[in-house]
Amino acid sequence: MQRVSLAAGVLLALTGFADQRCAGAAATAEPTFTLASDPAEKVLRVQFAATTAPSYVEWTVYGDGRLEKVESYTSDPVRRSEVKLPTEQVHALVSGAVDQGLADTNHAALSEKVTAGRAALRPKGQRFTPPIPPPPDDAPTSELEIRLASYRGRSPHVVLLRRKGVEGLARDLPMVPELQEWARLAKTLDALVTKEQPK
Repeated sequence: MQRVSLAAGVLLALTGFADQRCAGAAATAEPTFTLASDPAEKVLRVQFAATTAPSYVEWTVYGDGRLEKVESYTSDPVRRSEVKLPTEQVHALVSGAVDQGLADTNHAALSEKVTAGRAALRPKGQRFTPPIPPPPDDAPTSELEIRLASYRGRSPHVVLLRRKGVEGLARDLPMVPELQEWARLAKTLDALVTKEQPK
């Protein structure tokens, strides 16, 4: 009985030691990304440029949490709106983009996913995927910029994407999470600015 008890005690001790090591490792694990805190440093930027009013709209989040919206109309002066976001909210915005793969993509990789998404929508029994129709002439061209102080050991890490018809593609291709998040970011940033403006 003493040998069994001794063995059980050693096992419990080793288990507890392993649990402590795991907990310590989790506590000291490096974050996936870090953000700049410089007020002049861009962290996140989404832009839409169209032929219809507003002809240009851009949302930019800076290192100090400022969210700035700039609208340019063809016949009116530039309009600017600004709010201050808490650090946790900025981190959540960027974390959503990272989780949906935007920090790991580029134009070529995203184009491949769009092509694959179109193929997945091919009618059953059809051998060839129809060509991807171009976006409408009045579809806005969008830019997405993510600037991380560090990302998975790379410092700094910058993503810059440019594509026409992002909103339409996000609607037509739900299987491409990067497009979904890109379109969602624009709506989220606009809502954050709008709700803080005086009525």
